[in-house]
Amino acid sequence: MKTVDFLKIVDETMEICKLTLIGKDKEYARNNDKFHNFKKGVPLEAKTPEKVLRGMMTKHIISIYDYIDDLENGIDHLLEEWDEKLKDNINYLLILRGLLIERYSK
Repeated sequence: MKTVDFLKIVDETMEICKLTLIGKDKEYARNNDKFHNFKKGVPLEAKTPEKVLRGMMTKHIISIYDYIDDLENGIDHLLEEWDEKLKDNINYLLILRGLLIERYSK
């Protein structure tokens, strides 16, 4: 794949991720806090917001591992199914970055 084609994919993917993150605010953000669910999980899990995120992200990572294993076993998934898994993981990493910036800028 040519670099220009790959960068187009990156731009499209980041725009989709951004729109998803904005759209999820209605469901997950409270009191104007993007990280509400991760902070709310701290007393439930006796962890940090970052560890709460790690727990939520784990199921998505395992799903990607399973899809990769499926490739070796001749099981194909639609590109749309892959995109859903990949987008979720990208978004979790972006949220983690936000949590870390918030933590270190206090």
